[in-house]
Parts: sequence; C-alpha cells; structure tokens
Amino acid sequence: MGGDIGDWLRYAYGLFENRYPLWDNNPWQYPPVAIIIIYLLAKLTSELTAARLMGFLLMGLLPIPMFLLGKKLIGKDSLALLIAFLTATSGVYYDMYSWGGLPNLLGLIFHPHHKLIHIII
Repeated sequence: MGGDIGDWLRYAYGLFENRYPLWDNNPWQYPPVAIIIIYLLAKLTSELTAARLMGFLLMGLLPIPMFLLGKKLIGKDSLALLIAFLTATSGVYYDMYSWGGLPNLLGLIFHPHHKLIHIII
C-alpha cells in the first residue's frame, strides 16, 4: 500500500480527535467524504483494517456506476457487463489505490452518477 493511506488516517484523526498534528496541511482541500468514511472504519476496526476495507469498498463499488451508465447509454446488458468488467480489471484503478488515491476513487464512483442524471433529465 502507498503511504498516502496513512495520511488519510492522519487527516481523519487530526480533524475528529486532534490526535495527530497536521502542521500547515489543510485536509479540507480534499473531499471530506473519504476522510469521514476512513475515520468511521478505523473506529469500528483497527487502522490497518480500515485502510484495507476502504480500498476493498471503493474498488468493489467502482464497476457498479459504470455498469449503470453503460446500460443507459448502450441499452444492452451484455455490453454493460463488459464495461463493468473492464473497469473492475483495469490496472489504472489498482495503481491509484496503491498510491492512496482514495478520494480520487470515490470521485470516480460518483462521477458516472452525475452524468447519468444529466442523461436522464
């Protein structure tokens, strides 16, 4: 795992418990949803388990919006499944997870929903 996952835990504890010094860092420059999720996971489990669960959760959810977007745009379940499979097995997302791009992965999960809403409306 990359070192940034530890940074997200540090930001979460710095915001909610003042446990770790943030020095001049501003954790609010990132979407707070990822920081809140990893904090809650760390409170329910251990810190290492929270980092792993966060990655598994985001990597597991990533193909779902791509399937829905593909189904809406193309209209065929088989092609939408192919899109979801290609998303799930793409090395780009695993690389992003390995360097700790948790807010980026969260944004990629919500971004297709935004596009889907514009298509429906």
